Amino acid sequence: MKLQYLLAGVKQSLTLHIALYDPQSPETFLSYARKVEDTLSLTNTDYDSNQYEYY
Repeated sequence: MKLQYLLAGVKQSLTLHIALYDPQSPETFLSYARKVEDTLSLTNTDYDSNQYEYY
């Protein structure tokens, strides 16, 4: 129940990744959510900076 509540407050872009991981405790949920957010922010930054190199 707590995890469903936590998942409801997460960014839409993170929910699928976190739901697939299926964390069993709030601590695991928060740790994994931070890792996913950091990873996606790096990926999006790299994509945004490289997007215009080929034009």
